[in-house]
Amino acid sequence: MKINYLKSISICFLFASMACQKEKVEERTEAKRYQGFSLASQNCASNFEILDLPPGQEEVGQKPVNGITMEEIETQLKEDGATGWIHAAIPAYKTWVWTIRQKSSFFSNYQFPLAFSDSKVAETMMTLKRHDMITIKGEILKNGAAHKHIFVTEVIVKKRIDEEVAGKENLYNKYFKPNEKRDMSIPNELAEGTSAIVKVHSIDHDGKSMTVEYKDMVIQVIVDDPSLTKDLYRNDKIKIQYRPEVHPQRPLHLVLDVTAAKPVEMIDRLKDMHRKEAVVEGCLVLFPVSPQINRNIFALLEVDKFGVMRTWTLANFEHGEDGYSMPVFDKISQKLQNVWDADTDKAINFRNKMLNSNIRVRAQGTLNIVAANQANPQILLSGPEKLQLSIIGK
Repeated sequence: MKINYLKSISICFLFASMACQKEKVEERTEAKRYQGFSLASQNCASNFEILDLPPGQEEVGQKPVNGITMEEIETQLKEDGATGWIHAAIPAYKTWVWTIRQKSSFFSNYQFPLAFSDSKVAETMMTLKRHDMITIKGEILKNGAAHKHIFVTEVIVKKRIDEEVAGKENLYNKYFKPNEKRDMSIPNELAEGTSAIVKVHSIDHDGKSMTVEYKDMVIQVIVDDPSLTKDLYRNDKIKIQYRPEVHPQRPLHLVLDVTAAKPVEMIDRLKDMHRKEAVVEGCLVLFPVSPQINRNIFALLEVDKFGVMRTWTLANFEHGEDGYSMPVFDKISQKLQNVWDADTDKAINFRNKMLNSNIRVRAQGTLNIVAANQANPQILLSGPEKLQLSIIGK
């Protein structure tokens, strides 16, 4: 059966919009009290210094490999369904994004915006949270969009994140507090402008599809000339010239203005930093264990002069025959866990992570960027002594 894309999208988002009117009013009120972005901007301003690269170091890190194909996903969707995880569920932004990942390769994954019109599917979608595992049936829409969408005809909840972590110690449910409020003014702010300094969130299909981060929002950018974006990496900082595309029944999109003198201007290219020795300062971040990661992972949040944020995972791949030392990594993690636990009440839910802007981190190590869509760049630490930690006011 051929699906009318525009009709299905309109039905989907009309249903979601009606169901969310009360929630949107409440979120606008609560957003006035949301301090996450402002706290990070004030307390996490970074000092960033590139040092001379020590001699004799070889390239380290994890390498992406080929994983599940688009053809396999299409077959699964039409037959028994494809199983993956909710990456984003934001009814107020009319946004649902689903990830399917190759188990053998963390970097091998696809992310799809979801559309639906069936009321039963919509009812289930409204209950979903990030990291919920679901099986979906449907088809990839042939709408010409570079970033492929899935039209969902059936959704089966396999495991909810609340069930995944129930009763476990020091894990997701212990740290993620229900205090995250999004700034609902961001879409209007972008819709009224024509340029912005942003951070690349994802690049797909040789630059034909790009999403960017602006403050605490992820926005789709439509790219008519992929030569302008094909060499970008996730977490690159760029200035874009754009035309806002506003539609009442779908999320805000930005159309890259290819007529501008500089549609894309590089501010800070991430891959140029690979294998550089650096000292980075910022605030402490925690990614609690989840269905995607099997232990607490700590990171450093830096904020530049433009207010753009970048998160560096604090890791260790430098020692041991396999290029990774669990004992060293455990010592690094324990040092970070101790200071986090000493000031845990100051932590806030900050989109997909916990942020404690009261804890300052100074880390010295080798910067590691191994894939264009690597979620976060890494600071590889030779040991816990390369970390200096302090709690503001103590």
